[in-house]
Amino acid sequence: MTTATSKPALLTALLLAAIFASGVLTGLAVARRGAAEGAQGRVLVKEPPRDNGIPLPLTRLGLTADQERRMREIAARWQPRVDSIMRVLLPEIRAINHGMFQEMVCILTPAQDSAYLAWRTREGLNQAEGEEQMTRVRDGTCPAPGPSAP
Repeated sequence: MTTATSKPALLTALLLAAIFASGVLTGLAVARRGAAEGAQGRVLVKEPPRDNGIPLPLTRLGLTADQERRMREIAARWQPRVDSIMRVLLPEIRAINHGMFQEMVCILTPAQDSAYLAWRTREGLNQAEGEEQMTRVRDGTCPAPGPSAP
């Protein structure tokens, strides 16, 4: 394999790995209902919980001191690359998810709309974010019913 061919393949592999990782991170965050504290309440997406660079689920497996040391070394080696890619991808992924969610809430009834915002309040979630999610409903800019491409 030549260098010219391997570099695009490597970048493609890294991009796919980053997309996969972002999905895993989002899934873990939502599944564990881990929430970062914001100025106005919790936000749903955050990094998975770690202890000295080791994901918490792994720390609960009775690791030896040597295993912990080696895992911290691995994290120290890989994390800068992950962080670099995530800084680029996460804003775009969040924007896409936000647009999708805004379109989904367009089909809610007014009662469901209110129930959703009440749920966010009960859960202590950021209320400004909830109102922002309802922007298309409030502005009357929901797309017409039927299939549409993003």
